[in-house]
Amino acid sequence: MTRPTTSGLPFLILRSDSGKYAYWRNLPKEHAAIAKGTIDLSWALKSHLLDGKQVIKISLKTGDLTLAQRRWSDVHAQIEGLIERGIVGAKNEVVSVGGPIDSLTSGDRSAIAAQARHDVLSDHDADWTDPETLSPLARGLEQALRRRDAGRLISNGEQASGFNIAGMLNFLERFPPGMTLNQIREAARAMEADNVARMLASGRTWPLDGSAAWTEEFVQDPDNPSGERVVDSYSSPSELTTRLAENGYDLSDEIERRKVAHAVLMAKAAAYQDIGKRRNGVAIETPPRPAPLIADEKGEVFPTILEMHDNWSDRVKPDRKTKDDNRLYVERFISMQGNLKVEEITRKHIRDFRDKLKKFPAAMPAHVSKKPFLEIVEWAEKNDPPRLSPVTVNQKGLGALSTLMQLAVNEYDLPGDPSIGLRLPVTEDDVLERHPFTPVLLAKFPASPVFQNPPKVSKGGCSAAAFWIPLISLYGGARLEEIGQLPLSDILCESGIPYFWFRDDNDEDGEEKPRKKGRRRGAEKSEEDKSIKSKAGRRRVPFHPVLIELGLPEYIAARRAAGDKMLFPQLNAYRGRWTKNWSRWFGRYLNKHVTDDPAFVFHSFRHSFIGAMRRKGIRLDFMKALVGHARELELDLKDFKDVTEEYGDAVPIAILNDVVKQVAYAGLKFERIEAFLR
Repeated sequence: MTRPTTSGLPFLILRSDSGKYAYWRNLPKEHAAIAKGTIDLSWALKSHLLDGKQVIKISLKTGDLTLAQRRWSDVHAQIEGLIERGIVGAKNEVVSVGGPIDSLTSGDRSAIAAQARHDVLSDHDADWTDPETLSPLARGLEQALRRRDAGRLISNGEQASGFNIAGMLNFLERFPPGMTLNQIREAARAMEADNVARMLASGRTWPLDGSAAWTEEFVQDPDNPSGERVVDSYSSPSELTTRLAENGYDLSDEIERRKVAHAVLMAKAAAYQDIGKRRNGVAIETPPRPAPLIADEKGEVFPTILEMHDNWSDRVKPDRKTKDDNRLYVERFISMQGNLKVEEITRKHIRDFRDKLKKFPAAMPAHVSKKPFLEIVEWAEKNDPPRLSPVTVNQKGLGALSTLMQLAVNEYDLPGDPSIGLRLPVTEDDVLERHPFTPVLLAKFPASPVFQNPPKVSKGGCSAAAFWIPLISLYGGARLEEIGQLPLSDILCESGIPYFWFRDDNDEDGEEKPRKKGRRRGAEKSEEDKSIKSKAGRRRVPFHPVLIELGLPEYIAARRAAGDKMLFPQLNAYRGRWTKNWSRWFGRYLNKHVTDDPAFVFHSFRHSFIGAMRRKGIRLDFMKALVGHARELELDLKDFKDVTEEYGDAVPIAILNDVVKQVAYAGLKFERIEAFLR
């Protein structure tokens, strides 16, 4: 029975001891025994291993419900996929739309064979159009050769699982060291062609049709330089079973399966002969791929992937940013593969889309961003900008599709989610750490155009916001959206001490949560409008003496005199966030005038503030009272209890003021600019 929760989602639990959400699930014994593999946690460095235990406990590392729901969706889809694959591997069968049948027509066999011929020729086309593309066999060979050449063929757990090291070494001896990807592709294709020829000559159907194969993918283990760790493991049915399932059939009769196998082998053999002719300069086109047959006795009509997005949106009611992010990647998929019905989407469609996302730029000029998806990828290949990280590709690109395919599995009886097992390995280097600004980098800010007198601020900097927002974060530790959305009504004074009252929710990772849809800019806040992550997120931060010296109180007085509601009325909201556009401007400004190292971002101001408190030996409870529950503090809430765990504004304002006064950056000097006081 599903564990009851107050979060609205099964297995999503808010832990009272830490204030963080967790995926907490008890599997039936029969599922725990077969659902084995790794769960990729895009927000963490290490994956979670399912090893046969019935109880699954995965921390989602956040107390924010909206973010926890997104992470729950990612974890739940992977666990459901492992259960599904485990059932397939245990029973060596695939559930089909049309159910078990006794035979196929000759026309159906021809269509499946034509699909196989297309796939062989299409993979050969990919060698030319995308030199980094590898077939599953080529990818496995490439990993084995890489591990052999690095002396890491034997890794933790392989011998225990019965891995035949001697046989693998004998097999790999035929391949020289240092093979290029092109050589590996050709070797893998020759092996596949030999297998096809051998099966046709012998009358045997293995490995085209046989027992399920267990696949493991490895990366170098950052915690063990001499070994590797598994990043994905899954059981795959035979190629023939997969091709039948793709077309909606579960064919059990052995003779009928051999008929289909013979048609597929003949088609693949012809395709490999065509590839040989291509090498001799003969122009042989890849024929169109026949659509899946889908033998649906009920005649159910599956939705398109775009319709699936709309269905998901209606059911889940995601926040605006999540909905827009999901649709963005769905539209990118459609621009490449077409608005396919969900049952038409194959692993190859998703794998090809994933491989294009690997090349997609993380940032690009405005005129490039308006181009179609594939043209942007082509621009990136020519200009070599920073690319999307594997974490982004997994979480947003594949995550968007997986979410919709899982809904199709649950609501429309889709046979399975074709995105399972296609996530990119995530290494320690892929998880970008944000660093505090070094003294040398901080010294570049006063010398940059915004902080000079007279200042030079482009339109994107929003006038005074360009000056004050970085300073408030540097001398107060606040996050970007916390500052940008600040109303004047939350700037208060107690005992002669002016302070910011930060009380709106912001994600610990810097992904600010959008305001409630329909909220009017500058309207008075009510408790219904606030979505507070935890009581500790409501905190008071006194003005640093540097901010007072530079004239922040005068700027605030000018805003109130002008009748403004917001501290920075020049900011324009975008998709529910006040600082979305300003953040883009600051990123460009930072790259041009300070550093283009991606480890330094706006959030580095917050790191710098925390580092300055650490250097002064500030007590942890006072630090937490000023910056909230921050993972940068590395607090273990189970071992550390104090009143600020209940309320972030419980420490007297006088003590907080004394703490803030101690924050200093040696040699750093900013100039008071009259233009930003009006």
